[in-house]
Amino acid sequence: MRWHAYVIFVGLAVGTTNSAFGQQINCGPPPTLDQKLQNDESIKGNLQGKAQLLSKYVGQADLGGQIDAVKKEIYTQSKDYYPAQQEAYLNYLFCSIISADTKLSTLEKLDALAKFKATRQQGSSNDQQPCVPTVLKNIPLPNVPTLDGTGNHVGDLSGIAVSVIQECQTPTVPKQRVHLTFAYYNGSGTWRGEQHLILVLKSSEGAVLKSPTFSLDRSRCIYGHTEQRNADDMLEGGIGYLVSTAELTVSRVSGTQTPC
Repeated sequence: MRWHAYVIFVGLAVGTTNSAFGQQINCGPPPTLDQKLQNDESIKGNLQGKAQLLSKYVGQADLGGQIDAVKKEIYTQSKDYYPAQQEAYLNYLFCSIISADTKLSTLEKLDALAKFKATRQQGSSNDQQPCVPTVLKNIPLPNVPTLDGTGNHVGDLSGIAVSVIQECQTPTVPKQRVHLTFAYYNGSGTWRGEQHLILVLKSSEGAVLKSPTFSLDRSRCIYGHTEQRNADDMLEGGIGYLVSTAELTVSRVSGTQTPC
C-alpha cells in the first residue's frame, strides 16, 4: 500500500516568555511510522541529520532549494521503503528543531515551515510538479465605516473580500499574492485628505503573517452608488499557504478634507 505524507499543521503555542524571541510553534505529535522505520535507528538518525542541516538554512534564500534537494534524496534512495512517511517524519523533526530555536523570529519559523510545505512531495518521480494557478483562500469580511479626523462617519466600505491567489511565475514556480476587493461610498461624507486601509493576515493560531497598507483614493465624491475598488500585495516565501483569517481596519482621514 502506498503511503502519503500528511501535512503537519503548525500553530503558535499560547504565550511567550520574551517578545524579542520567536514564539514557540506547536508541531503536533510525531507521525506514526511503519514498524520497519520505527525500529531502524539508522534511518531515523539520518532524518535527524537532514533536519539539523535544513535548520541551518532558515532565513536564507537557499532554504527552498535545500529542502527540495533533501526530499529528492529521500525519494531516490528510499524507493519503496516508505519515502512519504520519511518525509512526514522529517517535517516533524524540522519543525521541532526550529521551534526550539530562540534566535529565530516567529515569522522566520512560519516562513521556513511554509517553504517545507510548498516544496513538492516528490513521490516516485523526480520531475518537477507543474504549477497550477488556484485560489488558496477566500475570506469575506464585514463592512467597515470610514471616519474623518474627528471620528465622524464620512464613508463606508462594503462587500469586502480577501483572496489568497497562487499564480505561476514559470511553469513550475508558483508565486502568491493577496487580492483585496471592496465597494467604496462617500457621497454623504467628505473627499480629499489622506486615508489608509490596513489589512492583517493571520495564521490559524493568530500569528500575524503580513500586514500590508493600501492608500484609499479620496480624490472625488462617489454619489448614488458604491464604486468597486481593489488592491494587491505579494506574499513571499509561500506564506499564502498559512493564511487562515484576515482583518481590515481604516485609518482616520488626515490632512485637508472637503464636504461632498
